[in-house]
Amino acid sequence: DTFLTLPNENFILTNAYYLQYKYIIKNNLETDLRQESYKAYEYAEKSKNSLLISYTLGNLATYYTSTFRQNGDSKYKDSALITYQNRLIQINKIANPKARKRERIIYDINYASLLSTIDWNKNAETSLNIYKKILKTIESDTLYQGFKILTYNNIGSTYENVGDSKLTEEYFLKAYNLLQKKNDLITPQKVAILNNLSRWYESKNKLAEALKYEREARELVTEENKKEFENNTKNL
Repeated sequence: DTFLTLPNENFILTNAYYLQYKYIIKNNLETDLRQESYKAYEYAEKSKNSLLISYTLGNLATYYTSTFRQNGDSKYKDSALITYQNRLIQINKIANPKARKRERIIYDINYASLLSTIDWNKNAETSLNIYKKILKTIESDTLYQGFKILTYNNIGSTYENVGDSKLTEEYFLKAYNLLQKKNDLITPQKVAILNNLSRWYESKNKLAEALKYEREARELVTEENKKEFENNTKNL
């Protein structure tokens, strides 16, 4: 309520709820992010800032997509699709070219992932075309290497879905190798990449390789838990 009395309160409140949302995601505190997503979007709308509206719509779309994955209820799929449509409208209104480019890359990665979730067989080609467009947009731009890692990982997952073993391994390894050079992804993203490789090699009965990546994933989780414990201890 204090923020409601300040100038630019909608901007402040949007960011407050957005940061709370990101904190929950980073620390795996809960899976139901409705309140943070809705509140951030509510104040973003009031601010009339297209960038704020875009990334809060992204949070909402993520919530709808993850819920659809969990329970298969088509109303969440439909909500995600509508939310992505609205987000694209806002992205095209963003004045700053760099901000608009970044939001479009994030949009494309998440939208292609949603299409795979809806029907991985029917939408595989469309998703792959979106990912290839992302890679072409990013090219050698060092600002977007984190997005390149996520795109490689998603391409690997798409090829896994359609049964192309060679390309599955190739793109999972591309994601992993670039991850060794670009280390600013959040821990859940790193662990997901490692888990994909571990699961993949296990499915091919290559147990030594599977164990290698599983150990790396466990070490990351242990390190993250240690950091969180130390931070919480400092705040006592």
